[in-house]
Amino acid sequence: MVYARISLDVAGEGLGVQRQEAECRALCERNGWDVAEVYTDNDVSATTGKVRPEFERLLASKPSRVVVWHTDRLVRKTADLERVIALDIPIVAVTAGHLDLSTPSGRAVARTVTAWATFEGEQKSLRQQAAHRQRVESGKPWWSHRRPFGYTAEGEVHETEGPALRKCYDMVRLGSTYADAARYLNAEGFTTTVGGRQWNGSNLSRLMRDPKYAGLIHYRYEVQGRGQWEPIVPEEEWRAILDRSEVIASGMAPAPAGSRVRSLLGGIARCECGEPFKRTRQHSKRKGGEVLKTYVYQCPMHCTSINAEWLDTHVAKAVLRAATSPAWMLAAGPEVSAPEAESAAREAVTLRDRLDELSEAFAAGEISRDQLASGSAPLRSALADAEARAQTYYSASPLDRKFSPADLVAAWKSNSLTLEQRREAVGKYVERIEVRRRTNRNERANAGMVTLTMRKPN
Repeated sequence: MVYARISLDVAGEGLGVQRQEAECRALCERNGWDVAEVYTDNDVSATTGKVRPEFERLLASKPSRVVVWHTDRLVRKTADLERVIALDIPIVAVTAGHLDLSTPSGRAVARTVTAWATFEGEQKSLRQQAAHRQRVESGKPWWSHRRPFGYTAEGEVHETEGPALRKCYDMVRLGSTYADAARYLNAEGFTTTVGGRQWNGSNLSRLMRDPKYAGLIHYRYEVQGRGQWEPIVPEEEWRAILDRSEVIASGMAPAPAGSRVRSLLGGIARCECGEPFKRTRQHSKRKGGEVLKTYVYQCPMHCTSINAEWLDTHVAKAVLRAATSPAWMLAAGPEVSAPEAESAAREAVTLRDRLDELSEAFAAGEISRDQLASGSAPLRSALADAEARAQTYYSASPLDRKFSPADLVAAWKSNSLTLEQRREAVGKYVERIEVRRRTNRNERANAGMVTLTMRKPN
């Protein structure tokens, strides 16, 4: 058997393992050994603890001999070595000779080699962490080997991926799901930079939450400051996307990215026992034999159920009444458009840069403390104003950015809202929906069965 492995395949083409396999096959040919099968773990580390699928298959195949390019391709951890020793077979390496694991001396040599390989792996990890921290402190891009989507390896915005990713931020900001944005990237022919995989709501949401796309330096996802590369999205907008991604209110938040929403109140309305309802379909027969199909919200503990169409209508009426109430209309505040917010965000970045320039000039002795103070005061005032204008827009939910209370009511009545937008509206105005058990089996849906707790405007 031949086993090949490489920890990091930067190009994603498997050339490293192909070279290992070629040299292993050449060794087998020189010794007159037949190669029964080749096991390859490409782009898989032997030190992180992650499962190596082909390594596991190799052990399960109970080989009579294993040929590798170097023994550290097969094992770099003592625990894995002991599993190989248990096979009681010879291990032959192209660059390190023969290891006879059936003898005490052979096992001793193998354990020594593996101990040093483990040591080198740990030292390499420490060197990489130190280099990463140094790059963070200097503000330089840290993607030294795996190019992130949207940027070149040199830290410049990619000419096609950058604008495409910017559009994804715009889509999500205006109310689309991450899955919608992922479908856009796939339709345009974009794939991930590692593995060339298709996009989905999950991997795109993780990528868009990365601080680097707002031009921010981070270490283990803790923001440390500003980087020396061009951001793809303004910081204020990135933080708004981050806030939206992390809103996981108990059943009242919009559905997770990529999920398929099927009902208005599924997971939102609850039984009096506390369990969230699920919408399901019930079948009943009429006297003439006709089968009647009805959708109901049902408690998973089978405490009770209620007609889905009736409850949807009942809650919708309460939402629309709340949206047009004086208290909520007053709380809506001034409207800021998307172009105005983007202009304010760009203005804030420019003002921060000017403040940084003043600080650097003072540090270099080019201006006095009084000049620093007098120059900074108007800039800080303008910065606070720009940030406030941008925050008014970006801190609002996608629904509030798109619809005023009056527009929301009109859009709901004209059926121009998506199901996700209707659910978001319910979450905005309704704190809790609780349905009690029926007093008897024949009790029909009625307002007395439902307790609606409405939210109050901030």
